Amino acid sequence: METKWYSDFKELCISPFKTGIPQIVTYGSCMKGFYGAAAVSVVGSLLTTFIPALIISMMQLHHTFYGRIFVMSANGGVAMQLAFNLFLTFLGLSLNAYLVSWVANKFDAQTTPQEVLKVNWYSYAYGQLLALIGGLLIMPASIYFFINIDNFGPLQDPLDLPLSIILYVLISFFILMGISLWTWWVSLNLLSQQINKPKLSTFGISLLAGLIPFVIISAIMAFIVFTVMNMRYSSGLF
Repeated sequence: METKWYSDFKELCISPFKTGIPQIVTYGSCMKGFYGAAAVSVVGSLLTTFIPALIISMMQLHHTFYGRIFVMSANGGVAMQLAFNLFLTFLGLSLNAYLVSWVANKFDAQTTPQEVLKVNWYSYAYGQLLALIGGLLIMPASIYFFINIDNFGPLQDPLDLPLSIILYVLISFFILMGISLWTWWVSLNLLSQQINKPKLSTFGISLLAGLIPFVIISAIMAFIVFTVMNMRYSSGLF
């Protein structure tokens, strides 16, 4: 049975564990996952561009600091920024897919980088969609504080914040934290079923795969620092 990319994401959003994940594991593909990620990115870019532009136009904020920052960002080209972000995402997800598949196969998972990349695209798009929804939930309060930021006045003590700001920060934090944890749990279950490993083993495989670039980058940085220090010592600067 062939499925459409929007059908996969609909099931993943409505019933991730009952129908969404099994459907993606069985009928999903890298290309359909990319379509979903691109669609979410386009919608997110349009919303994050249109809504601030509407607010700036309505409130006549073109000449304010925030208005100029937004105009400068928008002039950079939304389409160009979107394409560049997707390209960087592709590089990151591809590298992660190769590392995860390599580590997983060391534990007899019998998977391929393409299968892991498929999971990465779906997980990325799912996380982006939930983050967009979370951003829309806290956007009304953000708009309110954005418009009335000058009314709060200078704070003598950083801890002397209005109760409304404290509640806004706490609610925003818990919303975004909840979205992050839920996205991570769904992604872990999706990868677990794809490579046919228990969730704890899948978590360990992902952790090991994430440590590989960290160790490599740390070793390179340590080598550079050691080389520079040795050159300075040899030249008598110390």
